[in-house]
Amino acid sequence: MTQDPAARDRGDAVSGADGDVAAARTPEVPGPASAPARDADASGEGETQASKRTALKAWGGGVAAVVIGGVATALFTGWFQNDVPDVVDRATGKPPIKVANVTISVDEGPFALRNAVSTQRDRAMLAEPAASEQWQDFLQRRRAEPVGQMNVVAVLEGWRSKARVIDMRPRILRKQPRLSGAYFLPATAGEVSTIPLAANLDRRNPVFVMDKGKAKEESRAYFRSHQIDLVRGEQTTLAMSFTARTAAYEFDVLVNVIADGKSKEVVIRSSGGKPFRITGPQDRPRGYTQVFNESEGAWVQAPPGSWCVPSATNQKC
Repeated sequence: MTQDPAARDRGDAVSGADGDVAAARTPEVPGPASAPARDADASGEGETQASKRTALKAWGGGVAAVVIGGVATALFTGWFQNDVPDVVDRATGKPPIKVANVTISVDEGPFALRNAVSTQRDRAMLAEPAASEQWQDFLQRRRAEPVGQMNVVAVLEGWRSKARVIDMRPRILRKQPRLSGAYFLPATAGEVSTIPLAANLDRRNPVFVMDKGKAKEESRAYFRSHQIDLVRGEQTTLAMSFTARTAAYEFDVLVNVIADGKSKEVVIRSSGGKPFRITGPQDRPRGYTQVFNESEGAWVQAPPGSWCVPSATNQKC
C-alpha cells in the first residue's frame, strides 16, 4: 500500500514537533560527578575553618596559661615572702619587733655614785687617765647614774610583714632617794643636749612628749597623734631624753605594738637586759659626800669649800 507523500510529510512534521517538545520538556540532569565535587569543596572549607578555630583556641589557651601562671607565681611569691615568715615567727614566739641596739652615755653629763669612793684601787684609777675599758668597768661596777638628765638612743627593727608602734612609755621599776655619794663633773659638762622625745620621770604617769622648751607642750603625749610603722627588716631610730629631780629611778620603756591582729608589748632596756638608772640632783652641793672634777683625763677630788655642783634648785654654779 502506497502512502501519500503529503501525509508522510505531515507525519514527519508531527513527529518532529513531538520530538522537539519532548526535548524541551526533559530537564538536563547533572552528571554523576557534580554532587561529590561540591561535597569535596564544602569539606575542604570546613576543615580549614576547624583548623583556624583549633589554632585560635590553642593560642588563647597558651596566653591564658601564661597569664594565670604569672599571677599564680606572683601570689605565691608574695605569700611565701610575707605570710610564711610571719607564721613561722608566730609559731616560735618571736616578737613583732626587736630592739636592735641601745646606746647610752653615762658620763655625757654629771653622774653620781650611791657611795663614796673609798678603796685604794678606785682612788688610784681615778688619779690617772684610765683606759676606756677600765673606765667603763668602773662605771658599771659602781653603778654610776646620770644626774638630772640622760639620753638614750634605741634602734627598733621590724620582725613582721607589718607592725605598728602605737604607744611607748617609761615604766618605773624602783624609786629610791637621790644618790648622795660621789659626784663627778666632767670637764666638758655643760647643759646636756635635749632630744625632742622626752619624759619626766617625776610625773605620776610619765609619758613621752615633744619637748620644745614650752610648758604647754608638756601635756601633749607624743603617741596620741603619732604612730610608727615597720615592715620586716626596716629599722627606725628613737632618741629619748629622761629627766629626774626628786628621786632616783630604775626604769625601762614599754613599747606597745600591733601585729598579727593583736596588741603586744616589747621592752627596751640597757645592754645585758639591765634597767636604766637615773638620779635627781641633791638640793645643795653639801648633799654629796665627795665631788670630783675632771682634769686632763684624770679625776681630782675637790676641797669641800670649792664645790660647784648644779642642784635641784640651782642649775648654775
